[in-house]
Amino acid sequence: ASFEKSEPEQTKPKNEESIDSLLDEINIFATNIKTLFVATNTFGPQLTNAFCAKSGALPSSVTKQGSQLINTNGYAINVAGHDSHFTITYTGLSAKTCAQLLANYHKVDFLYNAITTHNETCEGSCENKSCKITFFGK
Repeated sequence: ASFEKSEPEQTKPKNEESIDSLLDEINIFATNIKTLFVATNTFGPQLTNAFCAKSGALPSSVTKQGSQLINTNGYAINVAGHDSHFTITYTGLSAKTCAQLLANYHKVDFLYNAITTHNETCEGSCENKSCKITFFGK
């Protein structure tokens, strides 16, 4: 299978949060995962961080460090497969980034829902870059 690898050039420094580049990264992830499982449409427990890394499904902005996936902004990413859907979880987001992703995730192909650690808002303990958002795709 042929996978997407790179995002459009960023106009901001790599360590600065960019919603457009994050949405591009998430879109590449979702597209590549869907490509891997297009024949069965059943994702199952074999869809893991290690499987994504081994199969070449990681966007160029994401690397595998031990059992974790980390993007260029330093966010921890976890990919998991379930019977009829998959999840992509980003951890370590600021409240602002979390809220922007929550408001814009619908722009990404194959995603149908997103939840955060704070009941659909990005408030509370997210103040110290501790927010987590999970995207659901199928």
